[in-house]
Amino acid sequence: MFEAIKAFRNELRTQLSGPDQLIYNKPPLVGGLLADLREIEPEIRQTVLNEITARSHQYDNAYLMTMMMRKTGDRTGLMSLLIGRSHSPAETLAIVESQGRTILDQLGKLPDEEHNLVFAMLNGNKTSWKAVLTLDTIMEQTVNRLKTEGVPPAIETFRGLNEDALKELYADEHRKQTLNKKNQVMYQLFTGALKPTIFYRETAGVVHQQYMLPAMPLENQELLNAILPEEISQTETDVGPYSPLGIMFYINMAGHPLARSTATFTQQLLGDRWKQLAQMNPDQVRMEAIRNLMSWKR
Repeated sequence: MFEAIKAFRNELRTQLSGPDQLIYNKPPLVGGLLADLREIEPEIRQTVLNEITARSHQYDNAYLMTMMMRKTGDRTGLMSLLIGRSHSPAETLAIVESQGRTILDQLGKLPDEEHNLVFAMLNGNKTSWKAVLTLDTIMEQTVNRLKTEGVPPAIETFRGLNEDALKELYADEHRKQTLNKKNQVMYQLFTGALKPTIFYRETAGVVHQQYMLPAMPLENQELLNAILPEEISQTETDVGPYSPLGIMFYINMAGHPLARSTATFTQQLLGDRWKQLAQMNPDQVRMEAIRNLMSWKR
């Protein structure tokens, strides 16, 4: 079957399973993370925001590939790593729930303060750069486990087809123009983008994102449908982040490019401030450490 996919990939034009999409919405977690950053640095210059955005683009391609999966019914965004390994929806569900149990075990071993931060964010109550980095690390470990246990040739072929479809969309001016007829301002940004890119605009303190997604290649869609359980594809299924299946729907929210970039920048900024403070007044450093710890416990 995978030889057939390779031959399919070499065709001059990829057959897609549906129309292109233009996505315009607010990126997850970013508003709260920028608000936290402004508490540390009240007068954030536009150059700082530009730097954070520039750093985030290194993650754009991987994130857009994940969103292709999610828009096609895979709410975990991870099913590409099960191609060639799973042979039925039931087998897929068992693998996903096993990974979910591992993640919940990892979260359960966190210090109470960190655990509370993570679940407060997952429940939409409080955004935290520390929680974003914690979840991002756990998500990376999950992906690495699935890759190690997977079938590399099958994964690479499946992902290669999706990546080709994504790159072809961003390189096709006619398709981009068709998508962007209703938003000429943002279209001016897309005309210069020859590779998959997410664009951001902040208005009155609110950040919006815009990006394009092609439909998944038909051959990949058929492979995905063959192993995708209804428990994962049905959007009305909301089991919360406390069950093995539910945590798999929530864990990758911290993987958004701008959220990761903002959290990392905040961590680095605090680290730099800490070093400067330590050089000036070591005693004050100890007092600041105590204050931060108490603030975290609140």
